Amino acid sequence: MARSSKILFAAILALAAVGETARHINGSPAMENTASVADLTAQPKNTKITRDSDEEIWTNFRHKVYRARETMMDELEKEKERKPWEAVYSTGSPFLLRGIIVTEHAYVTTGRSGHDMGRVRANKGSLEFISDAPLLKPGMKKSFSMFVVPWDERLYLIQPDYMVHFCNHVNSGEGRCPGAGHSFYRRLSDFEKQAAGLPDVPHEYSDYLLATPITARIIKISAKKQNVKLPGEKETMAETVAGIPLTINKGKRHGVKAGMEFYPSKVGLFPTATVHSVAEATSELILQGDTRSGLFDEDMALSTRNPNWDEENE
Repeated sequence: MARSSKILFAAILALAAVGETARHINGSPAMENTASVADLTAQPKNTKITRDSDEEIWTNFRHKVYRARETMMDELEKEKERKPWEAVYSTGSPFLLRGIIVTEHAYVTTGRSGHDMGRVRANKGSLEFISDAPLLKPGMKKSFSMFVVPWDERLYLIQPDYMVHFCNHVNSGEGRCPGAGHSFYRRLSDFEKQAAGLPDVPHEYSDYLLATPITARIIKISAKKQNVKLPGEKETMAETVAGIPLTINKGKRHGVKAGMEFYPSKVGLFPTATVHSVAEATSELILQGDTRSGLFDEDMALSTRNPNWDEENE
C-alpha cells in the first residue's frame, strides 16, 4: 500500500479510536470478547431483553469490529493474488471520513461509517453486504448492495441511490480531480490516480454519462415552487425541496435526463440547478432556495460541465 494511502487509513482508524477512548472516559470498560455473534444474541427463554443487555451486546460487537479491522488489513497486505475489489475504500472527506474494508468473503466498516461487519456475496457487477450485527439500530439494514464501478485505473463502490449523483460528479469534471468525490467509496490506493474516459456504470445509468457536455440557455425563470420532489441522489436532500424553476432550451432529444445537474458556464459561480422534468426540446431545472436566484438571468448559458473544475484540473 502506498505511503499516502497508509496515512489516510491511519486517520480512519484514529477516528474510531477517539470514539472508543471517549467511551472508556465515560466509564465503559473495555471488554474482551471471544464469543460468536450467536452467543452474543442468545437469550434465556422467557427473559425480557433490557436496555442494559442491549448495550452489553453492542459493546461486545464493537470490540469485535475493532479486531476485525486490524485482522482484515493484515489479510489484504499479505494476500498477493486477490480480486480487484478486495481492498480498503474511503470517502476521503476530512469531515465525514467513512470507510469500508472488503475481502472476498467479509467486510468491516471504519471511521464514521459506524460499527458494522459481516459477509460479502459477489454478484455480477455488484457486491451484497450482509450484516452480522446482533441487533439492528435505527437506520441500519440487514443487508445492502453496492455497484462495483471501474473508472480507468480507479475502482469505486457506489450505492444504487447515489448512481445519478456519481454520474453528475463525472460530468461536472469534479471526478477527474485527484482526491475529489467525498460522497463515494473509492479504493484507497486510487486517491491520487487520474481518470480518463468514462466509468463503466450499470447499463441503466449509462445514458447519464456524457462524452460531450450539454450546453443550454435559460429561456424562462418562474416563481418559486414549494414541495418539489427531485430525482437523483438523496444524500443531503429532503423528500421535497423549495426552489426557483429555470426552463432551458434543451430536452430529451439533446440527451437531458431528470436528475442531471447544470452549472453556470461562467467561472466563479457555484450554484447547481437539478433537472426536475424533461420535454422533447426543453427542460425544467430547480435551483434550490432563492438566495442565489439573482445570479441567473434569462439567456444565461448553462452546462453540465462545471468550469470551476476545469480550472482545478489544469
